[in-house]
Amino acid sequence: MTGALLPIRPSHNLRTVFLAASACLVMNLSGCSKPPPKEQASPEPRPVPPVFSMGQPNAKVRIDAFYPLDKEHAWVLDWLHEAGRNYGEKVNIRAYDIGTEPGRREWHRRGMLCGGLLVNDKSCFTVGGRKITLLRDPNTAGWTREHFVTVLASEVHRAYGQTKELLDTKSPVTSAQGPAPNRQAKAGGKSLFMFCGAGLRKPIEALRKAFEAEYGIPVRVCYAGSACLLAQIEITRRGDLYLPGEKFYIHQATERGYVAASKTVCHFIPVIMVRNGNPKGIHSLADLAQPGIRVGLGEAKSCAVGKTTAELLRKHKLEKSVGKNVVVYMGTAPELGNALKLGSIDAAINWDAVAAWYEDACDVVTLPRKRNVIVECPLGVLTFSKANRMSMEFLNFAAGEKGRQLFRKENYTVDLSRPIYPE
Repeated sequence: MTGALLPIRPSHNLRTVFLAASACLVMNLSGCSKPPPKEQASPEPRPVPPVFSMGQPNAKVRIDAFYPLDKEHAWVLDWLHEAGRNYGEKVNIRAYDIGTEPGRREWHRRGMLCGGLLVNDKSCFTVGGRKITLLRDPNTAGWTREHFVTVLASEVHRAYGQTKELLDTKSPVTSAQGPAPNRQAKAGGKSLFMFCGAGLRKPIEALRKAFEAEYGIPVRVCYAGSACLLAQIEITRRGDLYLPGEKFYIHQATERGYVAASKTVCHFIPVIMVRNGNPKGIHSLADLAQPGIRVGLGEAKSCAVGKTTAELLRKHKLEKSVGKNVVVYMGTAPELGNALKLGSIDAAINWDAVAAWYEDACDVVTLPRKRNVIVECPLGVLTFSKANRMSMEFLNFAAGEKGRQLFRKENYTVDLSRPIYPE
């Protein structure tokens, strides 16, 4: 029934290109110029979302990157991807494009004068008895990828008591000039790389393991907000597969010539997540505008759930009234669930399937289907793929019956006549 409170069930045509305004601006931001005047970076009430994020918000090791995220600085995302793949949930990675006004605002807020990397809010370290500062362009500033690897390993060891090598430190240090090589692609297509929306982690983890067991081909995955992933694809021009949380992003990627083929693998249905027992008495979207309700929403420019939520609130003419109660904007759907679980918000608009991850912390309020904004999630094969045949195999595997079964098992809606939370 509409507005019913349901307990969480157990597991059963603007281009998004982040380029610097001019070569002069890029040189100044990469180097050590003075920050822009404060009047050019006026503060805003909500935090600036990163262009790229990876890992868990509560990780003990944080990496923040501040660089112009253009083609000349593609190595930044390469290094961060590698760190995320190797350390997983032990790190929380965020990259801000200081070639854009929002990125410069955050850069200025942190008091930085140069482009650089911060590890747990520090940029100065001692490596092998030598003091290293992870600022400016490493190709000219006297530090290398190997120094960053050593610093990160040390911080992970300090936080967790164990260290995992990020790369083979016996190999030559990779220069920071230009994009770093895609080692998986150069390995002859023996593995696949997927850009995947963060809210699709659970079924994709199950899917990639099943695919590897059947085909013997590993699939490596980068999870982040859908818009952030599209920006990474735009900059790096590499990878094999792209699965955003909304077909809008596949359409954008297709128009730009990045997607060769695509198929829908599941649907997302917006719901309202509330704390266990629904202490605030929230039964509709309009209730989110009540005084004293702390609301969390997805960031519309970063992730699919944020974009869809903005469309949903506009549809109900609630963007202003609900907007007054928003206390946090998150860059991914799982971050909204974490915020609710930690008690920092009272309610969030999130995907139905992601809400099911938080069965111990929340209940779900469904929305009338005719007044909702239901989206489909297409998986696309990228035109850059060095393993096109195997990428198509994965696409057919994910969209086929085996894939659908795995999505259903993780409480994702594959048939709109059988949603995981009926009205």
